[in-house]
Amino acid sequence: RQALDQIDQQLNKPMSENCRLVFAIPAFEEGKNIRKTLEQFLGQKDRDGNPLDPDLYEIIIFDNHPKDVPKDNTEEEMNKFQKEHPKVNVLYAHKEWQAGEAGVGNARKHANDLALLRSIKRRNQSGDLILISNDADLDGISNRYVTDVVNEFDNKKELDAIAGKWTLPEYALKKPNFRAAQRLW
Repeated sequence: RQALDQIDQQLNKPMSENCRLVFAIPAFEEGKNIRKTLEQFLGQKDRDGNPLDPDLYEIIIFDNHPKDVPKDNTEEEMNKFQKEHPKVNVLYAHKEWQAGEAGVGNARKHANDLALLRSIKRRNQSGDLILISNDADLDGISNRYVTDVVNEFDNKKELDAIAGKWTLPEYALKKPNFRAAQRLW
């Protein structure tokens, strides 16, 4: 909790009271992909096709790497995007892992824990917080992605989780562990 509090303090921006959705995106050496992923959040629309209130969601880029691997340009790419699109709530968090800690699962957990910590610090909330764990090389989201997810949870109170479409490249499907996981899913 202490480590997450330190990261949250470095973000230097509280979560909006109106935030309903957090996209937690672990990024290990994703400088080449992160901008394209963030650009897909531009132009999000509400049900009527109007621009979406940017306070409805935030994106946490959780840049992480083992201690013996230097940072790449993920932070610089995110900062460029933020300067060009200041209304999109993009936050940059960084974690350097000790030996044996690194891994996308641990990064996802920390990014989601950070989102939850930020949420409980709010005085008022406009609804349940929805956590989404996306990849840094995300491709093909619609301009109603945020609206569709919020509506799905609001209209189906029995939902606890939603799984999206898995599209894996052919080379990944040739790896037995990916193929097995995809088939099991």
